[in-house]
Amino acid sequence: MILASEYFKVFPEKRNTASKVALGLYIDTLYGLDLSKLAFKARGWLGYKWTKIPMLDGKVDSGQMGRFDLNFLDEIDVNQEISSQQPVVGRNTAGVTDYWNETSFDAKLAAPEISLRNYPFDRQKLSILVTNPVHETGEVIYTIQQFRLPPRVFNISGYKLDGISYDDEIRIFTSNFVDSSDVSWRDDSATTQSQAAFKIYISRNPLTSMLEYVMPLAIVSFLAVSVVRLSGATGRSSLQHRLRQFCL
Repeated sequence: MILASEYFKVFPEKRNTASKVALGLYIDTLYGLDLSKLAFKARGWLGYKWTKIPMLDGKVDSGQMGRFDLNFLDEIDVNQEISSQQPVVGRNTAGVTDYWNETSFDAKLAAPEISLRNYPFDRQKLSILVTNPVHETGEVIYTIQQFRLPPRVFNISGYKLDGISYDDEIRIFTSNFVDSSDVSWRDDSATTQSQAAFKIYISRNPLTSMLEYVMPLAIVSFLAVSVVRLSGATGRSSLQHRLRQFCL
């Protein structure tokens, strides 16, 4: 993965030939963090605006507009629906006709970057990665216009929302699908796709961590040490009593 700005410095012509799709993501609910499966759940809408329908094999392809690949954990357990079969038609500030539509989704998403190294004071990054199921970089380019995640819809127990960010990226497939040989994006031998990366930063609440994880361990440790000391003191007293009786 590299930033789109770095890629287009090498291949500026692909920025000119591709259909540019402006994306906006609104999260309705963020929930269901599963640390064991490195996954979380999200529900929301992807809004998208474009002026030129992308080409596929030299032909206009409108069938894939509104269909997105996200970092789904399971492709079967996905609910994705285009709001309207006919997009809203308008004109941009330059007087060019543009089109707008939105797609709703509700799915479990993979979060391979989850790390419990600093548990229970861990800080995690959850990503929602959007690519096109068919088109490569020279055909479709995603540019992020906005990302909204209201704090009130954040429903992951034990964590707090630290912030959000986003990047326009290029996804690189570094193996040749024909003969598995290594390829490089720099000489255009690698297959590439435009990718919109929406990033969510969360951290465990320090007070919650202290009360739920650290404090119980401290109490158990204190009781264990106290019991050992008490048992030792009781044993010494009993031994001294038996010695006095023996001497008498």
